[in-house]
Amino acid sequence: MTKTEDEEIRFGRRVYEHDVKPSAAQKLFPTYGGGMSSRAKAEKFAAGRPEVVMKFDKTSVKSAHHLQESGRYISRNGKLECEDDEGQVLAGTEAIDDRMRSWVEDDELYQQTGAGRPSDKLARRFIVSTPPGTDPEALKKAVRDFTEAEFKSRGFEFIWTIHTDKAHPHAHVLIKNRAADGKRLHYSNQELRAMRERFCVIAQNYGIDLNATSRAVRGRTKRAKPIERVYQEQRGSQHIYEKYRIEEFVKALKEGRDLDEPELMKKVRMTRTEILKNAAEYVEELRQTGKPEDLTLAASIEKKISEMPPVESAQEVRLRKAKEKIRRKKQQRTEEERARAERIKEAIRQRKAAEKAAAEAEAARQAEEARAAEEASEDKLIEQLIAKTCPTATKENIERIRNVLRERLKAAKQQGGGLRIVDDDAQTLNGGQEPPQEPEPPKKGLSR
Repeated sequence: MTKTEDEEIRFGRRVYEHDVKPSAAQKLFPTYGGGMSSRAKAEKFAAGRPEVVMKFDKTSVKSAHHLQESGRYISRNGKLECEDDEGQVLAGTEAIDDRMRSWVEDDELYQQTGAGRPSDKLARRFIVSTPPGTDPEALKKAVRDFTEAEFKSRGFEFIWTIHTDKAHPHAHVLIKNRAADGKRLHYSNQELRAMRERFCVIAQNYGIDLNATSRAVRGRTKRAKPIERVYQEQRGSQHIYEKYRIEEFVKALKEGRDLDEPELMKKVRMTRTEILKNAAEYVEELRQTGKPEDLTLAASIEKKISEMPPVESAQEVRLRKAKEKIRRKKQQRTEEERARAERIKEAIRQRKAAEKAAAEAEAARQAEEARAAEEASEDKLIEQLIAKTCPTATKENIERIRNVLRERLKAAKQQGGGLRIVDDDAQTLNGGQEPPQEPEPPKKGLSR
C-alpha cells in the first residue's frame, strides 16, 4: 500500500499508511506538503534561522462598517498603497472604501440577511511577519507571489500592503470570505503549517532565509498575548480570566506552594519528552552515516536541544520570578544585617581599643607622675642629708656628693636597703667629718 498525495500533505499529523515508517528526521521535523524537506528544516534549525510568523486574525469582519475600518486600518487611512489580487494598486481612502463597498454588494448572503450573522463573515484578516532587518522590497515580492499562489488560485479576492512602522516588517492581507463560486475561506491547522512552508520556499527566492518549525521543537511553551488582550490592556481594562490568574498567583505565592498543573501543561510536558526522544534518534541516525556534514549537523542539533528552556507556563514563570525576587530580597536583607552586625562588632572593638589605649595612657601618666614625685622626694631627701651631714662642703663637692648619693640611693633601693646607708655614705663622702652637734638644751630640774 502506498501513500496518497493527501496523506503526503498530512504526513506531519502522523497520518500515513501502516507500511510507511517515518524517519527520525520526519518525526522531529515533519513536513506538511509546502515544499520544504525535513533536512532543510533541520539545517535551518541548527543554523538558528528565524521563523516566519503567519496567522489569521481571530476577530472576523462581519459588518460593512467593520470591513471599511479594516481596509482603512491596513492602508493607514489611505497613506499606504494597497495591491489587490489582480495587481492593481489602490491609493487613498476613497479607492479602499470603494473596493470594500463592492465586496459588501457582491455578498448575496449578506445582502439577504444583513450584518450580525454569527456563522458567516465578510472578510478575514491575515498577517505575515518577518524578523527585523528584512528588506521590505524583497518581502513585498514574496508576499505578492505567495498571495497569488495561496488565495488567488482558490478564487478569493484580497488586498494587501506592507507595514514597516515596527522593527519587524510585516504584511497585512484582507481576504474576502467568499470566492466567486461561493466557497468559504477556511484553512485547517494542517494547511496553515503547509502555508508557512510554502512562504519560506517563496521568500528564499528573494533572499529572505526563514524556517517553519513548530514552537515545541524550538522549546517555546509560552504563547504570546493575543492582540485583542494587548489592546484591552492598553485601554486600561482587564479580562476576567486575567483577574483569576492573578488571584491564583497571589494565593500560591502567599502559601509558598507551586501552582496547580493544568491538563494543557501536562500535554506540553509529554510533547517535550517526545521531542527529546526524537531528537536523540535523529542525532544518532546522523552520526551513523559518518559524513562530516551529518556529524556537524548532529552536534548542532544536540546543542540546540540541550539549550531549550524548561517547560513552564507564563504563570509558572511569573511565580518563579516572584519567588526568586523574594529570595534575593531576603538574602540582601540577611547580608545587610550581617554587615550591620559586623559594623557594630567593629565599633565595639574600636571603642574597647580606644578605652584600653586611654587607660594605658592614664596609667603611664600616673606612673610618670609617681616617678617624678618619687624623684622629687629623693632629691629633697638627698638635699636634707647633704645639709645635715656636710654643711661645710664646697659647691663642687656638694654636686659630686649629690650625684653619687643618687646612684647609691638607687642601688640601695634595689637591694632593699634604707636611708641609713645613705647617711653613712654622706659622712664618708664628706671626709669622715662629723657634722657639728648642736648644744643640748639645759635640763630642767632642781637648781642650787
